[in-house]
Amino acid sequence: MGETSETLKKWSQLVAQAWADEKLKQQLLVNPTRVLQEHGIEVPAGVEIRVVENTDKVSYLMLPPKPAGGVAELTSGQLSGIAGGFCCLCACNTPSRPDVSEITVSKTTDESSGKLF
Repeated sequence: MGETSETLKKWSQLVAQAWADEKLKQQLLVNPTRVLQEHGIEVPAGVEIRVVENTDKVSYLMLPPKPAGGVAELTSGQLSGIAGGFCCLCACNTPSRPDVSEITVSKTTDESSGKLF
């Protein structure tokens, strides 16, 4: 699933819809690939997608794959760019879900590859 600004926008919209529609949320948790594709989000062939939901007692963090060539080969500028930001679309441990208009999306790119993090 490529993280372009259009993909992030579609994902944000899908999250908001899942918050409002319990049936859609359950479908997203059970069969994420189908739901993502139905909402115009491309899922590469052979990639397994898992969607989990944070609760007030359990929070999930994603450990991204190690960059090709190893971390030691990153320049200090690349390292600060990666360490300085990430994309997060969660409302972790909030007592109530935020209004979708309050959600901001930030992204960091690896300057050498142009990949979004």
